[in-house]
Amino acid sequence: MLEPWKNPRSRNFWFRRRIPKKYRAFFGDRAEIKISLGTTVRCQEENLRLERAWRRNIVGRPPDQLTYEQISALASLVFDEAVAAQRANPGPPLERAKSLRQLQARQRRDWNLIPIGQHLRLRFGAEVAAFLDRHALYLVGDTYETFIRAFVKAKEDAETALLRKANGVYGPDPEREKFASAEVLKPNGGKVPALATFDAYAEDAGLAPKTRSAWRSKIRDLIAFVGHDDLARLTRKEVLAWKEKLQSEILPRRKSKRKKGGPAVGADDTPAEPRTRDRKTIRNVYLAALRATLNFAVNREDLTTNVAKGIVVKVKKKKKQREKGFTADEARRILTASLEPQPKALSAEMAAARRWVPWICAYTGARVNEITQLTPLDFGIEEGFDYIRLDASATKTGDYRKVRCTSTSSTRDCSTTSRAGRTARCSTNPSGRAAATGSTSARSANAWRSGYATRSG
Repeated sequence: MLEPWKNPRSRNFWFRRRIPKKYRAFFGDRAEIKISLGTTVRCQEENLRLERAWRRNIVGRPPDQLTYEQISALASLVFDEAVAAQRANPGPPLERAKSLRQLQARQRRDWNLIPIGQHLRLRFGAEVAAFLDRHALYLVGDTYETFIRAFVKAKEDAETALLRKANGVYGPDPEREKFASAEVLKPNGGKVPALATFDAYAEDAGLAPKTRSAWRSKIRDLIAFVGHDDLARLTRKEVLAWKEKLQSEILPRRKSKRKKGGPAVGADDTPAEPRTRDRKTIRNVYLAALRATLNFAVNREDLTTNVAKGIVVKVKKKKKQREKGFTADEARRILTASLEPQPKALSAEMAAARRWVPWICAYTGARVNEITQLTPLDFGIEEGFDYIRLDASATKTGDYRKVRCTSTSSTRDCSTTSRAGRTARCSTNPSGRAAATGSTSARSANAWRSGYATRSG
């Protein structure tokens, strides 16, 4: 163990260590650190305590770097804690004045040869260390020297404020107004960027690209409405106003497709009724995106509360006007249309898709996008049966499915098997014209309505 150092210019023993080069920038480029042990006796215990602290900190976390503004904000916490501890009962004025004089006496040096920084460390070092530990801060070098001066001054200001309260004056403290805002101590000055927070949430939650894109646009809509990109400034009133705007806003009329040389498809002389957002969309998309982002920020301790929590959108249950799937006549018309000659200007690939995709969807229960994204690698043979594999990344449920197909001389059977073990079977003539002419079995028609009709969207 290194022994205490006898400083030839002082009567006391000192703790003295050389600072490694890689850490000197944190100590004002000094090559060594020297701290008086405050005693003329070779104090091994105190030297050992400093040695352990030195080794623990020099190889541990890097020191915190604070600006002058942040040091002022940190001093405001010292002031607030000291005042809050005795604000209700500051004591008699005479006792309060005595406490102020004692604090001022502790600041005075016995002789001017001792540097003021060293003197303050000896008198207030333990209090400063306890305060920094409570706030999980590690300061060294010039940053520490600047803070300890601000710490002592804040303690004196707090005593002055308590003396005034002991005399019955409980108005605003003028000493408090000179400190910087505590917000500057938070990362990014306390700002919580909305889009950056959402991106972090989407990455953490593993949102699908389509969901991420859709939800991100809703956060951008909120930013445009409130006029800032700071979740820390977002209020519950702003969220409520945004919800009201989403519910009442009139949306642009959808443009009808116009055939070449003819009127727009579906166009008539009847003026369209004003169109607003579906309340279910507001609840399950707009507010859901914001609520999830704010919850993520709260869990990450960037925010203390979720201002969107408890905000609800009442959704009326829609009356059922018809069955979910297509009727037999609708199914017949769709499949019949797929057999019609395709326009000459249409590419061979698009013509083939129009011809076969409706039939494949009808007899596999697959969605249109699940079929159109297939590649040659998605086709295979298993246990003697041909099958189509729908990848989990392409399905809405997030589970892969296998569609097995077997053929005979007269019929073709398709079996769709999911991971949960559910299987749907249907059959048709090889030409596929049976369903279009209405001669399909009841089972095939039901497969069309409950399978393709509910999954093609």
